[in-house]
Amino acid sequence: MMEITTVEMLDAYIEKAQTLSKILKDSPEIIRFMELEQGAAYAQKIIVPLKMDKLITVRSAAEILGVNPSRIYRYIQSGILKPRKTPESDRKKFWLSEVMAIAGKD
Repeated sequence: MMEITTVEMLDAYIEKAQTLSKILKDSPEIIRFMELEQGAAYAQKIIVPLKMDKLITVRSAAEILGVNPSRIYRYIQSGILKPRKTPESDRKKFWLSEVMAIAGKD
């Protein structure tokens, strides 16, 4: 797995992932192969709507989940949420898609 160290690298990585996602969505035969090899759940995990994925703050995650921001830190400690850090900031951030999945809005 590639180590992402700059915002530009993250943007490039997301762009490549979006391209791969589009190829997979447009190629049902690849999806069928993945389902046969790994199961349907695995194939669906690969096809994430990456265009909506972005890093969000603790406050935004709390708003989406309808909880107090202090609860987010408990989610981190219990392993429910995995924080990310960017080179520009030491603040904890989360992938929107992960928060939406926890909220049941995916």
